[in-house]
Amino acid sequence: MAAIQEDASSNRDSDGKEKAPPAASVSRESLSDGYGSSDEHVFSDPAVASHWRTVFEKAGYENRHRFDPSFKWTAEEEKKLVRKIDLRIMLWCVSAETEPGAR
Repeated sequence: MAAIQEDASSNRDSDGKEKAPPAASVSRESLSDGYGSSDEHVFSDPAVASHWRTVFEKAGYENRHRFDPSFKWTAEEEKKLVRKIDLRIMLWCVSAETEPGAR
């Protein structure tokens, strides 16, 4: 219990206020405004990827041949896909709103 209290108190300054977590030194270019693949994801661990590959195979998951935990995409590819999906959603919304007799 003392170790837990010690860890909690290390996050506080001399006035007892919570300290801000240390800032990560990540360049803006590497983040690319939140788009693109990240090196840290649930399937980064080979044991987890192997487990889920086995689960997908046993279940007969229809797209199991597409499971590739090492696949990465660029920020440009993701932006292009998001824009395409957004366009399709917006077209559907506009058509639903302008349908005669919708109200």
